[in-house]
Amino acid sequence: MIGKIKGMVETIGTDTVLVDVGGIGYIINVSSITKNSLSAVGEEVSLFTEMMVREDSIQLVGFASCMEKDWFRLLISVQGVGAKAALAILGAVPLKQLSRSIISGNPEYIISAPGVGPKIAKRILLELAQKALLIENNQDLDPSHKSFDTNEVFEENTVSSHEGESQIGSEGSNVEQEAILALIKLGYERMAATRVVVKIYSENEKLEISDLIRLSLQQISGD
Repeated sequence: MIGKIKGMVETIGTDTVLVDVGGIGYIINVSSITKNSLSAVGEEVSLFTEMMVREDSIQLVGFASCMEKDWFRLLISVQGVGAKAALAILGAVPLKQLSRSIISGNPEYIISAPGVGPKIAKRILLELAQKALLIENNQDLDPSHKSFDTNEVFEENTVSSHEGESQIGSEGSNVEQEAILALIKLGYERMAATRVVVKIYSENEKLEISDLIRLSLQQISGD
């Protein structure tokens, strides 16, 4: 298994990059975001990689960050989402927005990826909603962040309210964090609170904290 490639950029194609490592050239598939972050031809590059082994082919997929690689693995775990579609999504949707879109059940950004239709987008929202919530609550979606253990994310089910107060994702705004903590202190589960707050705030980021809490309580109480 090849987990990382470090070498000189030989050529940059439409959706691939050729990296020379000690005289051996590796053709690596990349998203448009990763491609745009690459150094110029002739300069050194370091990419995290995922090896895709099929009956008729072996291909390397490269990522500028561990978090992008982890999201790629999550996306291809969804039935019907292959490497090409996953890279298209990662190239079209910033990681923060991808997480928020899945949590709020909004397929708009996912559908914006070339070749990804409403049916696949809906399946992604359904299958990754819980995992996106766990990532939002426990991970900093900074591209330089250390890769998280996807198996651990898949298996985690519950977290105490005390942990919730200290682990609200730092990617969210202060207004969102305060609203989520307020709901937790009122006895609501952390993930349920996060789902409601993120959905409401993503629709209107000008809300004051008091209004956000009020609207969140109205919706979570009605669920």
